[in-house]
Amino acid sequence: MENKINVSSVMEGEKTCTACGEKIKQAAEICPKCGVKQEIVAKSLLNTILLGYFLSAFGAHNFYINRTKKGILSVILCWTGIPTILSLLDVMSLTKLDVQAANTKYSQKFIDCEKIVKTVFFILSIVALVGFALSIVGGIIGGIVGALAS
Repeated sequence: MENKINVSSVMEGEKTCTACGEKIKQAAEICPKCGVKQEIVAKSLLNTILLGYFLSAFGAHNFYINRTKKGILSVILCWTGIPTILSLLDVMSLTKLDVQAANTKYSQKFIDCEKIVKTVFFILSIVALVGFALSIVGGIIGGIVGALAS
């Protein structure tokens, strides 16, 4: 008998059992229904940070860490710049967490990365956010000056 899994019915923070297809918690090691041990795939914290930084406008890191709804919303709103700001804030948050805190916060199993890499991306995220804010302020000032000049 085949198990058909309705992926759309799985909520964030949940996954389906590899054996019976039952909805279970993302961090569950054993399915409470059938008792089968679940394979837990560790995610790379470095990959999450890189995706969050370099593809911030699309919220790519959200797809990687199974926050699909947030990822889809980021893609839909990518033209607004809001996902970029939120992704850079996520990157800053990820760089400040140790691997155990990241596992708990995101209901994932992460493989940690070097502290220097986290520090570099924390600083780069601050610089990117400041640059983003300055470009918005510059655009507003430029628009005002242009309107006054004409």
